[in-house]
Amino acid sequence: MSNIIFIADIVFAVAATLFINKCMLKLMGSDASIWTGPITEECMKTLPAFLLGLSVLSVHVCFGIVEAMYEVWQSHSRQAAMAGVLAIVTHAAFGVITVWIYRFSGEIILALISAALLHMAWNRAILYFSIGGSA
Repeated sequence: MSNIIFIADIVFAVAATLFINKCMLKLMGSDASIWTGPITEECMKTLPAFLLGLSVLSVHVCFGIVEAMYEVWQSHSRQAAMAGVLAIVTHAAFGVITVWIYRFSGEIILALISAALLHMAWNRAILYFSIGGSA
């Protein structure tokens, strides 16, 4: 039963994030990728997993794998493959940070905020370098 809950959690996290991010992109444009996207993703990955007693790190890694598959599916290019690898690595890193800060502080909200801030910084850097440093 726990495997079904784990898979359902990942499906929920991916679907909710996709829906919310698409809505926010329509409202905010590319700024959503920097500001609301990371908050949405970190909340959707972390809170349900935490509340259900699932492995927060495993959910982050699986989310990264799904994002990687989406990147490659969108564009069968070398750049998409690299984006996919980075998606797995960065989501795993955000998961490690979330778990580490939670274990250190005992505060899941502090852990979530920390991961979201790092995620924002990462997205900002990617956007900055992908458009030639003018973002």
